[in-house]
Amino acid sequence: MPNHNETLKHIWKSGFPFQLRVEEEVRNTHSTHHWSIATREHPWRNKETGSSGFIDLVLQHDEYVTYRMIIECKKVKSDDQRQLQWMFLVPEEEENKETPLASCLEVGGSSDYLTKLCEPNLGQKVWDHVQIWDTVNILPKSFESSICVLPSDDSKNQSILERLASGVIDSVEGLGNEEILIHQSQSHVGPLLAFLFPVIVTNAEITVCSFDPGNVSIFDGSLDASAATITTVPFIRFRKSLATAFPKGTFSNLKEANEAREVTVFVVNASNLPSLLKQWQMSPRNFSGQYSIQDHIRL
Repeated sequence: MPNHNETLKHIWKSGFPFQLRVEEEVRNTHSTHHWSIATREHPWRNKETGSSGFIDLVLQHDEYVTYRMIIECKKVKSDDQRQLQWMFLVPEEEENKETPLASCLEVGGSSDYLTKLCEPNLGQKVWDHVQIWDTVNILPKSFESSICVLPSDDSKNQSILERLASGVIDSVEGLGNEEILIHQSQSHVGPLLAFLFPVIVTNAEITVCSFDPGNVSIFDGSLDASAATITTVPFIRFRKSLATAFPKGTFSNLKEANEAREVTVFVVNASNLPSLLKQWQMSPRNFSGQYSIQDHIRL
């Protein structure tokens, strides 16, 4: 007789049931936020990094049809049954500075036919596509952090979020390239425009730990509990330089080069995902009222 309990343990450990539950939550709350499941378990390949994999969920907004939310579902389990918690460190001076800024991959392009008599292959379609990481305004605001501490004594587990976030960024770029290929496969189409947002959804509680670094002991790195404030939040912006390759552009120092590699990944507690979807609003960051992609394509 098969041991069903043991079989179920392997199933739950895989994380797929949690992924399906997140998908069901999006479907059940659709009338409140108007995001639909565009695809799930979607294969991707990043031609720049050579990496590949499967995207858990891709959401598309019913009204703002250019919006795509790329979701990685991450179920975590504490071996010693402690409260599951991802703790993000926020310097005390930034405690009340929630930000609307976030990263978005903008994908755009157009096609045209060669019409000049001097051009070879007269009548052939010519494609012009581009992908750009842009910093935009996204509401609702939230705290932003580059450091996450997990409730584990195993130092190897401390980089789990960086690995997850890097994988999500790779998958977003891979999906952006597929948007271009889909556009090129069509015979009569208008300009392509898509905004792709990287998101990690977890069952872990998301907390913010705020403290004055000056209160940390220089001798042993400890901090008195009374000198820190810990707050539970529904989601946070995890912003970090996740790429190791040197960025494109011209830079005068290490700080500029590092900031050019920074991207934002939203980290959301699963029970708060419908609320975030409902409140989601995007606008350009610059004063011209245009997104960076509009400098490259005409809409």
